[in-house]
Amino acid sequence: MKRILIFSIVLFFFTQSRSQDKILLVTGKVLEGRVISYDEAYLQYTFKKRKELKTDMIERYRIYSTTDSANKETILYVQDSSVGNFMTQPEMKLFIAGERDALNNFKCPGYNTTGFLFGLGVSLFDTYRKADSTSNYTDKSFFNGFFRDDPTVINLIPVFLYPILAGLPPVTIRINDVTDRNNLMQEPYLEGFERVGKQKRKFVGLKYSALGSATGIALFFLAKLIQ
Repeated sequence: MKRILIFSIVLFFFTQSRSQDKILLVTGKVLEGRVISYDEAYLQYTFKKRKELKTDMIERYRIYSTTDSANKETILYVQDSSVGNFMTQPEMKLFIAGERDALNNFKCPGYNTTGFLFGLGVSLFDTYRKADSTSNYTDKSFFNGFFRDDPTVINLIPVFLYPILAGLPPVTIRINDVTDRNNLMQEPYLEGFERVGKQKRKFVGLKYSALGSATGIALFFLAKLIQ
């Protein structure tokens, strides 16, 4: 009997130490940790990072709800236009559902290819020199003039311009991206999906346009070495 009691106590504390609360932000992201306390302004929680227990505070207006290890949800979101929370609780719930679906399911593969090609194309154009330029260059046998001029700040244009362009077209929502098809009739859901979808496209555009520009510069230095 004593052994059973000790085992039960150890199991209880082991379960408590492993249980995590979930903090759902209005951005659709979820933080995991243990909620210590909250008031009208802040929520304090602990979390593990690199096997160390850390404590942090987050503004309450950024939080929609918390869910404990028993799956009990406590809604902290309050409609307050002074902090940018213009939606009602039901509207914000739909908005976050759209954000969550976009975070988990939305893909934009075409934007990585076009971003890379745009960055690479600008880089190649930047280092191209015509054969009839005022320079002493007369040999047309090497890449027809590519990599003959030094790279300039023009290589930075794709990194700044392409993410802006990637965020302009409306986001197309595919049926497979949606967890609840009834939400497709709800405007807040569509707004949430659109916000995160465009955000992901901008990030992909930034990443791959920078990679394309870097590839062009790397090819320039490689060409210099093999001339």
